[in-house]
Amino acid sequence: MNQLEDLEAMGNQMSKTSQNSHAMVVPLMIAAFLSSLGQSLMTASVPQISQAFNISEAQGEWLTMGYILILGIVSAFTAFLINRIPTRPLFLTTMCLFTVGIVISLVAPSFPLLLVGRLIQGVGAGVMLPLTQVVLMNSYPSSQQGAAFAVMGIVLAFAPAIGPTIAGVLSDHFGFRSIFILMLVIGLVALLMGVRMVHNVGKTTTESLDVISAILYSIGFAVLMIGVSETQVVEMLIGLVLLVVFGIRQFRVPSPFLQLRVFKSRRFTVTMTLIVVGYAVNMTDVMLVPLMLQSALGYSATIAGLAMLPGALCNLVANPLGGWLLDHKGARVVGILGTASVALGASGLAFVLHANSPLWLAAVGYILLSFGMSLIMTPLVPYAVSELSVKEMSHGNAIIVSGRQMLGTIVGTALVAVTAQVSPGKETTIAGINVAYAILMVIALLGLAIAVTLLKNQRMDEEAL
Repeated sequence: MNQLEDLEAMGNQMSKTSQNSHAMVVPLMIAAFLSSLGQSLMTASVPQISQAFNISEAQGEWLTMGYILILGIVSAFTAFLINRIPTRPLFLTTMCLFTVGIVISLVAPSFPLLLVGRLIQGVGAGVMLPLTQVVLMNSYPSSQQGAAFAVMGIVLAFAPAIGPTIAGVLSDHFGFRSIFILMLVIGLVALLMGVRMVHNVGKTTTESLDVISAILYSIGFAVLMIGVSETQVVEMLIGLVLLVVFGIRQFRVPSPFLQLRVFKSRRFTVTMTLIVVGYAVNMTDVMLVPLMLQSALGYSATIAGLAMLPGALCNLVANPLGGWLLDHKGARVVGILGTASVALGASGLAFVLHANSPLWLAAVGYILLSFGMSLIMTPLVPYAVSELSVKEMSHGNAIIVSGRQMLGTIVGTALVAVTAQVSPGKETTIAGINVAYAILMVIALLGLAIAVTLLKNQRMDEEAL
């Protein structure tokens, strides 16, 4: 009888622990939503900000580029931070920092201070996105991870997609500072919920930080990104050399900054490639679609944002579908459907769109791109890291976030640079966008070939057996 009571008590305790783990995901998801939303909120308000602070639009774009740059650098540090600092203090400290950055941007009297606030927000986002992924991996069994990451996929894909719509309406009617008021409200909700609901997950270690590797990665990433954004070959080469030296060092030190040996896993490497394709689509859309709708087709920020709304809402369908397909049909099906949808949407914007095209045509192309991107960008993450050890998992998640941020942003920035090479004007801007999406179509077709030939069709529910 005592044994039965002990077993019942143990079962109740396990159930309570599981419920607590699932509950703590809520504030983490809200924080991840805010982090992802921050990537695109500034795009529609750049003209207004540029006018308010008497700067060029190219300078104003650094409110987005700087955020993304810092996010990509800091996300690589999370493998060390997650292993070294307990979950609860890491979350609360990060959210406090993020909130401080929002307040600075909200009250900033000058553009440099506004940019500083955005960079601080990028630090918070760089920690929050990988942290949420690690907590999800620890809170759900492998058979449920596809569905769990599908929910996170809604957060990560829907947030930047809806960002221009929100920013367009707010900046047109209430001024650009209203954007930061919205962010502050979301941040405070996540922080207050986190105080009550977030607890420590997993075990911490005493491993040391390889400072030299951290410096090599940070400078290399920053110089490469700046070189790509400004089309400076010398800076790009310097950044690449520093990153190559960084990569070599990771195989020679006892406690690497990033455990690059995870790329020995064929599953991780192949799936990571498709995730990068998805993120490249995401960043290209964040940068190019507002330009296409406002500068090329001549619509206001509000109309452009509303035209992007169906694509944003499409994420609400695509991510759960991707999670379900991963759990029940296999990763190969997800990869094929996602990359094929991206290729189809990109081909429409490359070969059908012209200066007098109706608004619905651009919206349909964006819907197809959003659908495909949402299928592959997040639902495939648990499959990518499923072969890794517990110790390698934090490194795998950090590599996915920082890698997709770096490579996806480089592709997106390069495609924007391609568009900018064409002379200003309605017709020529459309021509530049056509070329950019033609290149993106080729990238998607390469991803489709990889999904067909190299991605295995193993289901996540088979991982649990």
